[in-house]
Amino acid sequence: MLGDEVARRIAASLGGFPRGGLAERDRRRMTRGLEAAVAAAATARTLGRIESMVRLVDPRRESALESLSFGHMVRCGLPRPELQFPVQTEEGTRFADFAWPQFGVIGEADGEVKYSSRRQNWQEKRREDRVRRLGYRIVRWGWADLRSDPDAVMLMLRSELVRGGLAGLRA
Repeated sequence: MLGDEVARRIAASLGGFPRGGLAERDRRRMTRGLEAAVAAAATARTLGRIESMVRLVDPRRESALESLSFGHMVRCGLPRPELQFPVQTEEGTRFADFAWPQFGVIGEADGEVKYSSRRQNWQEKRREDRVRRLGYRIVRWGWADLRSDPDAVMLMLRSELVRGGLAGLRA
């Protein structure tokens, strides 16, 4: 989580970045800046572990919940998702937190504050229905789900990926 937050701040200092990601030149600059900050703070004992973490960092994960969710995906051996994946609907572009387009699966990690009113809940349901009409299956979870049973969340994702044709994984 911390690595993604630092990466977002470094990316912002480079003038921001489009939701779809950084230009390769800016990604290298961001990575070098993050590695330098980590190396300065790390002991020899932890440096190897931190360098492994740096390879997983991505500023496109927009919240701590998304970062933690990604960590569980890596831990469970799920395929790497595309981040902030653009989905073109009849009412414009919607960006999915996590997507495995080749399997028709979208993952949404949402905090409760984002949809605190009935109107916001209804609008999100309508956006989700538009994405489903395009053929995507959506798995949605929140903080409570990830805290109480992260393996259940990963099992839901794994099941949808298998249903979408991912060979080699069992639900």
